[in-house]
This record gives sequence, C-alpha cells and structure tokens, in this order.
Amino acid sequence: MRSKQWRRELAFYQFKAEIPTRYADVDTERHVNNVAVLSMHAEARSRLHLSLFGRDAWLAQTDTLRTAGIETDFLAVTHYPAPVTCGVSLIAVNERDYTLAVGMFQDGACVGLQECRTGAWHAGEWRGLPSHVRARLLEFGLAGEPAPC
Repeated sequence: MRSKQWRRELAFYQFKAEIPTRYADVDTERHVNNVAVLSMHAEARSRLHLSLFGRDAWLAQTDTLRTAGIETDFLAVTHYPAPVTCGVSLIAVNERDYTLAVGMFQDGACVGLQECRTGAWHAGEWRGLPSHVRARLLEFGLAGEPAPC
C-alpha cells in the first residue's frame, strides 16, 4: 500500500469522514496510540457502511458481515487535538467478500493506510455475500488505480 502514491491522495477516496482525536488516546510519548488509530480506521469504515445501507439495515447486518483480514501501514504519527479525515473507497468486490481502502489524513498529510477485507459469516463459516449487500456495493462503485500519466 505505502508504495502506491495515489493511495496517499485524499481525492482518491469516494467517501470521507472527519473523526476527532481524543486526549484519552494519547500515549506517554504524547501521540495518539496505535490502537486508537486502528479504531479510527474502523470508525471510517462503519460510517461508510451506515451511509450505504442505512442505520437499521447496517445494524441488522452486523451479525453477518465480519472482518476477514486487515492490513495497516502507519506512515506518520497522529497527534492530538487535531481531527483526522479518513477517506474510504471500495477497491474489490466479488461473490464472497469485498475490500475497502482507507486513507487517514491529518493537517493535509497522509498518516496511515489500511485495507480491510469483509465477508459474510453465518453458522460458523464464511458464506457468499447477501445479494442486496453486493448490489449496493456495486452501485456505490469501485475505485480504481489512476491511469499513469
């Protein structure tokens, strides 16, 4: 992820959310700790889901849709009290799962990147995505790597 310069551009992301930093998340080095940073990525993904599916539908799906894998690159320190802006884009979707790309920006700089693969979990095993979930994701649209200049 970190080698893809276009992932460090806020304009790449289809959905954006501003998330406050909290003093309670400041570590002894006076930085926002990594667990809090991971939570901010999760908050951004959740806000996209609420935007796509609506509150009632999203809450009903939380027992079905589960994180299947996460990869995170910490690029710079996140500081309190400045908020972060998280951008989220859909970069892959198929019958079984989908992948969201998240970029975290503070004071105009990209401070972190994440990819999260989400799938449908039911009765102790991975299943296909519900058709309405896949359809809504496809309606939202895939963000692609920009063409080289």
